[in-house]
Amino acid sequence: MKIILKIFIVYLLVTYSSFGQGILKVTTDKENYSYGDTIVVKVTRTNNTNAPFTIYGSSTCIATIKFNDVRFQSLCTADQAEFNFSVGMSITWVWILDPYELGIPDLEGQQKIVGLSYPLRDSIYINAPKYRGGIVAVGIKDSVPESVYKSLRDSINATVIDRWGSARIVEYWRITNKSIDSLVERYSKDYRLEWIATHRRLQFSKQIVTSIDDNIDIPLEYVLYQNYPNPFNPSTTIKYTIPYVESRHASILQRVTLKVYDILGREIATLVDDYQP
Repeated sequence: MKIILKIFIVYLLVTYSSFGQGILKVTTDKENYSYGDTIVVKVTRTNNTNAPFTIYGSSTCIATIKFNDVRFQSLCTADQAEFNFSVGMSITWVWILDPYELGIPDLEGQQKIVGLSYPLRDSIYINAPKYRGGIVAVGIKDSVPESVYKSLRDSINATVIDRWGSARIVEYWRITNKSIDSLVERYSKDYRLEWIATHRRLQFSKQIVTSIDDNIDIPLEYVLYQNYPNPFNPSTTIKYTIPYVESRHASILQRVTLKVYDILGREIATLVDDYQP
């Protein structure tokens, strides 16, 4: 029994250490925003230790954010993805928060944004005016005529942008010039509605892997650099990058062709015609 207990304690320590290493930093593209501006949020986890480590979690929710006390519907996959951090390596997750879709900021003035990647967290403050608009999801009652719903939508500046279901119908209404949080609170017990809720679906827009050791970002696009030396005799160096494409956290080989043409556009030579990382 004692042996089992010791093994269990060691397992807990190892599991926790796999999550607990590194530092977390949340940043935004600016500090002050005008009405309706998109807000770019980055959460970066960096291995600032002298040893590699691995963290595990949902591939779409290994890092998350909180905006004030707003409740997002996070699109988290049920997979158990593996994220390996070599020494000096960082992974940055980027969210582009569109007020038109999310109905934020929900408050006037100072906003608090928190970044999380278990068990680490960091926070930052920005300034922005309260946004009036967004999307709400509404449960429709069969017993209520469409004319009643039309009158209600007109009164709150709402338009139907989506509708699904047969036995239980749900409509998505786009709201303009009104706070979706206030509307949900106001109509939560309205007899015409089965239910009403804010619709704020959130998922990071992209993931960027960076190696601090050589200070080179993993390339995201095709780039052909100027050759050097130029002019050259008898040789030159041609540098190019291939965008990083990931499948199950491994780089995919891509077809690369590099050809040389003369000044008249005639093909002189094919230097590369192969699949490369």
